[in-house]
Amino acid sequence: MNYKVLSHLKHNGIDYAIDSVVDMNEKEAKFLLEDGILAKVKKAKEPTPKKDEPKEEPVKEPTKELEKEPVKEPEKAVEPKESEKK
Repeated sequence: MNYKVLSHLKHNGIDYAIDSVVDMNEKEAKFLLEDGILAKVKKAKEPTPKKDEPKEEPVKEPTKELEKEPVKEPEKAVEPKESEKK
């Protein structure tokens, strides 16, 4: 059965963040429910363990407009001629 985590929980070696969902049997959850650490939920896809790593955002593919845009070369610095120096 799925339960919502209301307080810090470490179950079977996995840390679960508040508002995540953990799957365990009713016998395991009984005391955690009584202590207010878990709450019953209807359904969840899978347990969501706490992760210390930041989420990776998908890489955006370049658009056709970007592919057509020419690349500009930086202008090179030009030394003034001897006659232009003061």
